[in-house]
Amino acid sequence: MCIRTGSALPLSAPVRIDVKDQLYLGEVCFCSAAGQGEYTIGIRLEHVLYDVSGLAQLAQHLIDDTPALKSKLRSLEIPDARE
Repeated sequence: MCIRTGSALPLSAPVRIDVKDQLYLGEVCFCSAAGQGEYTIGIRLEHVLYDVSGLAQLAQHLIDDTPALKSKLRSLEIPDARE
């Protein structure tokens, strides 16, 4: 995947790209000047998640339906997403 940006990124830098309801995770494999203060960044994709909002809803549903997990999360001081 290639993107154009206003900043240079170092090789092997981790990259997260959010597009609509998708999440792309990867690392920079090249970076070259594209002129006028822009850079073309090549990204080697490692993971792609689709329907991120659906996954978040599923995770919350599992937490709500598992009292032991909900109790453990509260003991770790992780706030409930709906609070």
